[in-house]
Amino acid sequence: MALPSSGRISFLDIAQELRQAENDISLRTMSDLVDFSTPHGVEEFYGYSASSTQFWDYAGSNDRVVWRDSSPGISGSSADISFSFWFRIDRTSKDNLLFFDLYPQGASTNANRMFLVYSANLNRFIARYRSNSSNFDRHWALHDNSSVTGITNSTTGLVTSQRGNVNGDNFCHIVVTYDGSQSSATNAFKCYWNGTELTTQANNNNGSRSNFNYTEITWGNDYNNGTGDDSGYDHMRLYGKVLSSSEVSSIYNQGTPVNSFADGVTGSLLLEDRAEASTPEDSQGNWTRYASSGTLRTL
Repeated sequence: MALPSSGRISFLDIAQELRQAENDISLRTMSDLVDFSTPHGVEEFYGYSASSTQFWDYAGSNDRVVWRDSSPGISGSSADISFSFWFRIDRTSKDNLLFFDLYPQGASTNANRMFLVYSANLNRFIARYRSNSSNFDRHWALHDNSSVTGITNSTTGLVTSQRGNVNGDNFCHIVVTYDGSQSSATNAFKCYWNGTELTTQANNNNGSRSNFNYTEITWGNDYNNGTGDDSGYDHMRLYGKVLSSSEVSSIYNQGTPVNSFADGVTGSLLLEDRAEASTPEDSQGNWTRYASSGTLRTL
């Protein structure tokens, strides 16, 4: 079945291709007809990729994409924030990863920021609000949440031979939400893998939080050892609210390539980078892509 020029495939298109009545078609019906397990969303039926899809390919030291906000739209420790992005690991040996880093422009690397990292030694995701030398964070061991992540071997870690539960072209969808009204990191941070929340916590810290303006965000970068973030990123979004579980599911089930208006999750959207060569999306008009040292590649 050829991809329509619109870049989207409707259920009617699929029904006609499979010679089924439109009102009889469903994800389970499609799965039975083509003999594979029931997908989580329609994007998994045809896969992640389309001929026009591009993504950020990071393959060298300090590869990253940086956005700046000329008029800070989020500030303070009580601000609600959510991060959504598609990710593919391309490393053959495990290493530390920095997925995103939100901070005041010019801040030192040891203070005043919110980020998500992968700790290779612990095989954990760590979401952290760092204020001066104080850490407010929550940890999730990927192997402790293996039913969601598909990562079972902590020694092997997150590598190409153990990507875990992924979609077409080996991408997974990751969301982190932060509820600034919560006094404990356990309640403040949530993390989702392919639309499902990671619920088993490995650790948390409840250090003090001070207020600051977020004016810059980096998607992907070196973390600690400077060997580079060898991976792919696509469709990165920043929200000024806590995404609900249903909104996370909507984003995941829509798949990519889409924009926020296709999945309907538009409220409080501050930034959207679709990883395309054309002018990137920006819902507020204050954020601009400041630097990009990764390579845009077509799937």
